[in-house]
Amino acid sequence: MRTAVTRTGSPECALLQAGGGEIARSHNLPSASWASTESMCADEQASYEKVIMGLMHALSTVNIIWGMGQLESQRAISLPQMVIDDEIMTMVLRLQRGIEVSEDTLAYDVIAELGCKADYLGHDHTLNHFRTEVVYPTLAWTDRREPWEAAGAKTLSERAQAKVEGILEGEPPQYLADDVQRELLRIQERWIGKLGQ
Repeated sequence: MRTAVTRTGSPECALLQAGGGEIARSHNLPSASWASTESMCADEQASYEKVIMGLMHALSTVNIIWGMGQLESQRAISLPQMVIDDEIMTMVLRLQRGIEVSEDTLAYDVIAELGCKADYLGHDHTLNHFRTEVVYPTLAWTDRREPWEAAGAKTLSERAQAKVEGILEGEPPQYLADDVQRELLRIQERWIGKLGQ
């Protein structure tokens, strides 16, 4: 109301989007919403606003979250913010998945076998489940201070920039079969031709 600027990363916007997701879910419809921010660069503000939006989406079961890398109320794209957003959403999706409670995950037989022994980390049950239960971030620093300092004491934004540079230097991954790519290019060229008329 003070500036007439839409605050796309605000808690109120997140609540409105969550409400839309709930309405869609009650009608068995898919829903989509964005994760944006007013920040001008990939910084702490952008990250905490993206976390707020992502968590609200997860809680309201929005089906598609778009806006990765968006900044400045959706007026700009940042590649470092995009890789930060990827990590944020990986963690948000892990939270949304919750804790599976089943005969397998409760592991009564393992508890009966080991009791109070400190052997759970080496047990086959733990080895079979830890990779799907624990998220291992690729950007967030999760080690101690000494290795962080030895690695250059880089901030999250600096690590994100380095990851972007590594991605851009590498060979782009091939996600589609050659015949599918050719068909998509054919469709694109046909429509470009029609638009040019």
